[in-house]
Amino acid sequence: MAAGREVDYHQGAGNRRIVEDAMIEAVIWDFGGVFTTSPFEAFARYERERGIPVGTIRKINSTNHEDNAWAHFERSDVDMDGFDKVFAPEANALGFDIPGADVLPLLSGDFRPEMIEALKRIATKFKTGCITNNMPTNTVAGPSTPAAGRSNYAREILEVVDELIERYTIGSRKPEPHIYHMMSDGLGVQTAE
Repeated sequence: MAAGREVDYHQGAGNRRIVEDAMIEAVIWDFGGVFTTSPFEAFARYERERGIPVGTIRKINSTNHEDNAWAHFERSDVDMDGFDKVFAPEANALGFDIPGADVLPLLSGDFRPEMIEALKRIATKFKTGCITNNMPTNTVAGPSTPAAGRSNYAREILEVVDELIERYTIGSRKPEPHIYHMMSDGLGVQTAE
């Protein structure tokens, strides 16, 4: 909602009209799961195809979430080969044989053209930023999306956003507050704590 605009929203059995007092200056987007389909969908598909209980990869990634393979990869403490080496023992500790090298390609979801269109429309009125937990080489192609097509969509997004933070360049990850403060500074907007 933007300042001074009336917005209808549905609440319970009736509609209410509200006016937002706060001024929105910027919209910050996540990349994966917003502009692309969620990696969780790909994780579940992988698990079903291999007879692994759905949710296993997410459980591995959430176990010891501040110091596991996933956290180290997002902070760029380990590269793709390093992730493969540290993820597998974490999977084994939970009773599963899942190589980290199998997991990384699952992160490349299919692009959502409707979300790219939403970004374009919002960018006409507000500053826009994107924070992404992408990979340094951006070379892991998804199983259903050709790399060339991914590049075109990615370029389209990057041409629209005013500010981009790629977590591997700063050694920080969402949801660490530092990454959001950097984005606010880059966009030149103040945030409420």
